[in-house]
Amino acid sequence: MEEIIAYNMKAKSNYYHGQQWSNKGDGEVKKMSDEWYIDSGCSNHMTSREDLLVDIVREVKAKVQVGNGVLVEVAGKGTLIIETMKGKRYIKEVMLVPSLTENLLSVGQMTEHGYFLVFGNHKVDIFDDSSLSNMVVSVKQKGNMCFPLNFNTIKEIALKTSVQECSKIWHKRFGHLNFRSLKLLQSQAMVLGLPEIQNGEVLCHGCVFGKGHREPFPNESKWRAKEPLELIHSDLCGPMQTASLGGNKYFITFIDDFSRMCWVYFLRNKSETFHVFKKFKVMVELQSGYHVKRLMTDRGGEYISADFLQFCENLGIERQLTVAYSPQQNGVAERKNRTIVEMAKCMIHDKELPYTLWCEAVNTSVYLLNRSPTRALENTTPFEKFSGRKPGVKHLKEYKILNPATQKVLLSRDVVFDEHGKWDWEQHKVKEICIPLPTDELSDMRITESEEEPAFQEPETEEEPADDPSVDDTPLRYRNLSEIYASCHSCIVEPEDFDEAAQDEAWKKAMENEMNMIEKNQTWELVNRPFNKPIIGVKWVYKIKLNLDGSVQKHKARLVAKGYAQKPRNRL
Repeated sequence: MEEIIAYNMKAKSNYYHGQQWSNKGDGEVKKMSDEWYIDSGCSNHMTSREDLLVDIVREVKAKVQVGNGVLVEVAGKGTLIIETMKGKRYIKEVMLVPSLTENLLSVGQMTEHGYFLVFGNHKVDIFDDSSLSNMVVSVKQKGNMCFPLNFNTIKEIALKTSVQECSKIWHKRFGHLNFRSLKLLQSQAMVLGLPEIQNGEVLCHGCVFGKGHREPFPNESKWRAKEPLELIHSDLCGPMQTASLGGNKYFITFIDDFSRMCWVYFLRNKSETFHVFKKFKVMVELQSGYHVKRLMTDRGGEYISADFLQFCENLGIERQLTVAYSPQQNGVAERKNRTIVEMAKCMIHDKELPYTLWCEAVNTSVYLLNRSPTRALENTTPFEKFSGRKPGVKHLKEYKILNPATQKVLLSRDVVFDEHGKWDWEQHKVKEICIPLPTDELSDMRITESEEEPAFQEPETEEEPADDPSVDDTPLRYRNLSEIYASCHSCIVEPEDFDEAAQDEAWKKAMENEMNMIEKNQTWELVNRPFNKPIIGVKWVYKIKLNLDGSVQKHKARLVAKGYAQKPRNRL
């Protein structure tokens, strides 16, 4: 049965907004415009332009009845793909009516497919959510009381807006790096994976807060190192008034003068400086193949201890010390630390994060600055100058992941980032429930809900409650229920047997490596099976090795004999 679709034009003529219907079948069809009219009297989306539709279905038996009662044929149905300020939108079930002279968008069909239209103030706003918070497009009313929508114009606006929004996101991903430097990264192809960047018209709130005006440091020395590690600049920053999640209150940076590559370490006390420098020296020399020759620092006590000076003297490392109370002489390190702190403050303030995360912010800042342009280098980044490899930036997101209920960083590979959102600490505040767990530990440990600390204030220690003589003296260890749940959810589970491990590629590779090592080292010998003697079996043992930061270092599998099953003179 053929379907009749009504189009209720109030005007009883063959004209619609001054455009003639071609209902004679033999007349010329007027050239279609790019405009689409939003019409509440139209029961379906309609167009005569086949070139605008995709996925056209021809097997449609229907006719459209216009206002004067004339029936016109429907040649098919298709989908219209348009670019909006919010990305691509798919308008489905658009009728292909060859005799139509205008493109029509049905209000009824749009509402049926989840769109919300608000008419008023001589315009119509189209939203794709009931809260009216996500506007797809706004259409102004024209003089003929119509609402024409030009998708070509929308596409141009959408593309421009998309580039601007993308630029803002990358500005934040790079720790609020200035747009001039971002454009330089992209235009000079200094990194891989960075899209087109436009200059930001308005300074973001994070930049306003974190990048206050400072007096400039004097110009750098004209002498520059000729090879990596020929000169290392270092400076200690702290103490921070808010301790980090790990209890650190200082950070120390080491900057290679040749490449401007920077490394950062976190300390609880200044006295750890010498130990950290030794760690840095071993690491960087093994990675680069070069040796540290000079070390430029101020005269802080952490740098001029007897052990530190003797260590450098024994290894032939020349010490360059600034004049007392003249930090400007160590300008490279001073500038770098100031930039790191400003970038970290921008990221923390922009996402309204607690200052206990300053270590994570500083670490991220150093990572980003090593992949950002600097005036000391020409069209290259510190990372490329030091390693000889161009860095990729496609993996960058705005920040890391913290479980606010446990105040711990979780390890996960399945993460969805909402880079436009912020965490509402008040709304998501977790009410802690403490449950007692018996333990043999000598001291009690009670974990309670920690109140948010004001910025840059010394952490306070909470007094232990007085012992209640009416309760049992058996030591109890208190754990938050939310922490227990989070630990169960985020823990790394090692497989119990071969069948479970064989389902994971990482464990399969670990087992292959173990078999290869057994073959290579010839740790086995073929023998004849003794008569009437049971054989001891073997089993796989699986272990995940972790780095200091909790990330996975390697999957380790070992094939071992079931020695526990052996009985004297009974088994082989």
